[in-house]
Amino acid sequence: MKCGLLGQTLGHSYSPRIHRELGDYEYRLYETEPEELEAFLLRGDWDGLNVTIPYKKAVVPYCAALSDTARALGSVNTLVRRADGSLYGDNTDFGGFESLVLSSGIPVAGQKALVLGSGGASVTVCAVLSCSGAAAARLRRSRNGRRAGWHQKAVGARRLLLLQRNVRAGPRRKATRARRRSLPRGALLAERTTRTGRAARYTVGGRDALTAR
Repeated sequence: MKCGLLGQTLGHSYSPRIHRELGDYEYRLYETEPEELEAFLLRGDWDGLNVTIPYKKAVVPYCAALSDTARALGSVNTLVRRADGSLYGDNTDFGGFESLVLSSGIPVAGQKALVLGSGGASVTVCAVLSCSGAAAARLRRSRNGRRAGWHQKAVGARRLLLLQRNVRAGPRRKATRARRRSLPRGALLAERTTRTGRAARYTVGGRDALTAR
């Protein structure tokens, strides 16, 4: 079985190392330019793929069938080449994040959730929260690179889930730590924990999201 990760820039990825520990199959990195995508999907020598930026939405038209989750989100992170050569697309991010929220033990139904960022991961996170009965609001980065007012909105929530990128050492990290201390009791903090902030790996309440994906 030939598997791998499809993306445009993958030098940061730990996926081959992870899959060597998880199973006995070939797992490669497939760095593909946009103009090469169609040929790779239709004629590439692979059996299964994980899909990362910028292709989670771009691969959807090439799928002969989609899971209900992938269809609802309009986003695919897993591709399987079926026996007849057609492609099946799924989105496993939803189940992984849902499992983390449930395992945290913090009920989110009827609560307010603040999600920082508007990328593909935030779409899935908001979908999970909505299905769990939470009111999710996304804040995207403004033109000057700041997320204005996120802390004030967070402190105003009685209980929330905050999704943010991990902050490296320096003044910004100290400021972020100070903000964390002022969050309301019971807040559930989900942080992106990869060094580059580009792989979908999170820590929620001290648990590693990778174990649930």
